[in-house]
Amino acid sequence: MTKNQDSIHIWGDDSTTVWIRRKGSGDGSKPAGLAQPIEGSGFKDGGWLGEDGIDLDLAVEVEKFKAYQGGVTVKNRVTSTERSFKFQFLQEDPLSTEVFWDHDGITDGDSTAPGTLARYDIPESVGYSEWEFLIDFVDAGHTKRLVCSASAGERGTVPHKNTEMTVLEVTFDLTGGAYVLTDDQAFVDAIPAGTP
Repeated sequence: MTKNQDSIHIWGDDSTTVWIRRKGSGDGSKPAGLAQPIEGSGFKDGGWLGEDGIDLDLAVEVEKFKAYQGGVTVKNRVTSTERSFKFQFLQEDPLSTEVFWDHDGITDGDSTAPGTLARYDIPESVGYSEWEFLIDFVDAGHTKRLVCSASAGERGTVPHKNTEMTVLEVTFDLTGGAYVLTDDQAFVDAIPAGTP
């Protein structure tokens, strides 16, 4: 590997986008390459995100095996792998509240004046909810898209004070396979010759 400043990124340009849909919704299609999702696919733009960005986390538990002589570690075995990411929705809207609270959608909240008051019910117990993501990290014209499915896990506290923004923070645990598409030249140059 050589030193290459073009491979140093600060992701988070204004076109960075989290596309999200509930697993099994929409027509099931995913866009080709780095194109935006089409209407009907079910993917929705997650809107503005908190300034902390999107933290990707890989937690690996390792069992260390030691030799009798001197207690030297002679082998490691990975016993558990957890992949997750978290971010904060800044916008409080039907998508962010559905993901955060796991509610069943928006209904009319006023039978005396229909269409003037929206309602969503907060369940007594949050269930298992799985989502599909296209996360476009953008830096100076380069895009890295994480394509994955993940279940909504831990939720953060939702502040309602006049000294800080109200945010909806969710940690997502990856389920199944995931992959990255990127137009970063260092990766494009690494494609083996003759690959279709």
